[in-house]
This record gives sequence, C-alpha cells and structure tokens, in this order.
Amino acid sequence: MNTARSVTGRQFRRTFAVGGMSLALLAVLPGTASAHHQEFVPLPTTYSLGRDHSVPCSGQLTGHVFAPHHRPGTILIDLSWSTFFGGSCTITAFVNHWGSKRNGVRALELTSAPGEPGHAPSGQISIDIGSGDAGMTVTTDGLNTTYLDPARFTTRFTVP
Repeated sequence: MNTARSVTGRQFRRTFAVGGMSLALLAVLPGTASAHHQEFVPLPTTYSLGRDHSVPCSGQLTGHVFAPHHRPGTILIDLSWSTFFGGSCTITAFVNHWGSKRNGVRALELTSAPGEPGHAPSGQISIDIGSGDAGMTVTTDGLNTTYLDPARFTTRFTVP
C-alpha cells in the first residue's frame, strides 16, 4: 500500500516537473519575428463648430486609418461627420498627411444629413503614401479642437 502511494506521488512529481520545465522553456525562448503592424488605427475625435462657426452646426468628426497588407504603401482613411443638434450641416475635412513617399493635404466634404441626394455623412480617401512610418492630422473648415493641441490630434502609424 505504501508502494502504491509512492509510485503515484513520483508520477505526479515527475509530471509536474516536466510541465514546469516546459513552461519555463517557453517563457525564455524568443518569439517568432514578424513585420506586423497595426492595420486599423482609430483617429482622435475632432469636435468642430462646423462651417461658418455656428453652434447649431457643431458636431464631431470621427474615423480611422486602414493600412491593408494587400496594398503596400497605401492607406485608406474613413471619416464620419455628425452634428450634435441633428441639423443638415456640411463641413470640409482636411487630411494633412506625411509619409516616406508623399506629403500633402486631401479634402473631403461631408454632410450630416444622410438622406440628401449627393451628400454623405461619411466618406473615404485613398492615399498612396509609401511604405514606412507615416502620420496625419484631421482638421475642418470650422473652428475645431485640433487647433488647440495639434500634437494630441496627430496620429502616427506604420504602412506596410
């Protein structure tokens, strides 16, 4: 009876020791190297008084940057505009971008009323910016929060 306990105890200790060594080995081995980057980067929310600096047209501009693996050197920027008071207001969003291949400004006109023909509350811009480190800020044609602290509203990312 004592032999059965000691065999079971030995098997348990042996299994525990092998498992512990395996975990320790996994913890110290280097990981697989990869050139992974974050494909989807959210943009800081920009608050704006809208065109003509009017409170009824005040709202927020939101969006994200998408750097797809299957399109090296290209970024897609999605932007959406919504007003706080529900009126139909149009703004122009300016994407100030810089990268290894190209720097510049792109404009996109957005209207907060989705039902109007020819107007959209959201839109997309495609920029051939080049592979490597890049960055951007988004401003509007109205007074907006980006003017208060440009560094806080700067988005940096890596393009494959």
